[in-house]
This record gives sequence, C-alpha cells and structure tokens, in this order.
Amino acid sequence: MSDSISVVPGLGGALVALALVVALIIGLGWLLRRVGTGTGGAGIRVVATLAVGVKERLVVVAVGEQQMLIGVTAQQITALATLDRPLAEAEPALGFAALLRRHAGPAVRP
Repeated sequence: MSDSISVVPGLGGALVALALVVALIIGLGWLLRRVGTGTGGAGIRVVATLAVGVKERLVVVAVGEQQMLIGVTAQQITALATLDRPLAEAEPALGFAALLRRHAGPAVRP
C-alpha cells in the first residue's frame, strides 16, 4: 500500500512537466506564426490561371509592372512570353461561405 502512495507524487510531477513542455511548444508555434518568416512572394502576383490539362496550366504572373505568361506542368515551369499589354486583374473569387449564402436563399432557423 505504501508503494502506491509513493508513485502518485512522481506521476504528478511528470504530468506537470509534460504540461509545461506542451505549453512551451504551443507558445513557440504561436510566436513563430505571429512573427512570420518574411513576405515570401513580395511583388509577385498571379493575375490569371487557365487549366489546359489535368496537371498543366497557363499562368499570367505580374512581377512589378511587367506581366509574363508561364506554362506550369508537373515536371517543369517554363516562361512562354512577356506580355506587351498587361491584362486587367480580375476581381477575387468569392469564398465558399459567400457562394453558399448566395445560393441557399433565406436562412431557415429552427
């Protein structure tokens, strides 16, 4: 009986240490997400895409004031042309929630 009593304080300390390690990992993850790793593609925007196959796409990319047509496949990316006349940028697509609201009609509350 005294053996089971002596195990409980050791188990409690281990659980507290485990909770501190988990909290530290979560805290560091939050901090890294908050600080970020930089801007990534600063100055590069995708203007338009067109799927021409299952894994093949044509992509118009704007780099600064210049736009380029790029071919993208599963194996490679190829610059196809530099556009003389830039394409007008399309409005961003609606998110899933907005599309659902548009097509669902009036909300029904129970």
